[in-house]
Amino acid sequence: MAAVEYFERKEDYPYSRTLADQLVSRWTSRRASFASILSSRSGRATYWRAHRAELCVVGWFVQQNVSYFAAYLSRLLRPLAKIEPVPATVLTSATDDIVAARNDSVTLSAAIQGRTPESASLVLTG
Repeated sequence: MAAVEYFERKEDYPYSRTLADQLVSRWTSRRASFASILSSRSGRATYWRAHRAELCVVGWFVQQNVSYFAAYLSRLLRPLAKIEPVPATVLTSATDDIVAARNDSVTLSAAIQGRTPESASLVLTG
């Protein structure tokens, strides 16, 4: 490969020119062709192995994201269809009135409608 790089870029060759000259002289003295370095059968086999590995990676990616792709493709197929907005988040108390003394711990429960919020805070009003 160093000999090929040397022949392609004689002026900006970043490696040792002496080493490259020795490699080129050895290569030309053998009268060998670049095609004899790698047989076409092993080259094709390597290509197909890499292609199969690539298909496996793409298949795994699609399998992991099938719900996203389905929503995306359905939107592409129906660009003018009416889309319902995401419903607002509504919290409704599932606990009735509570009477508790000061400094007592109280457990509250709520029903969530719409998108589940990442966080919520409790504000008590009098």
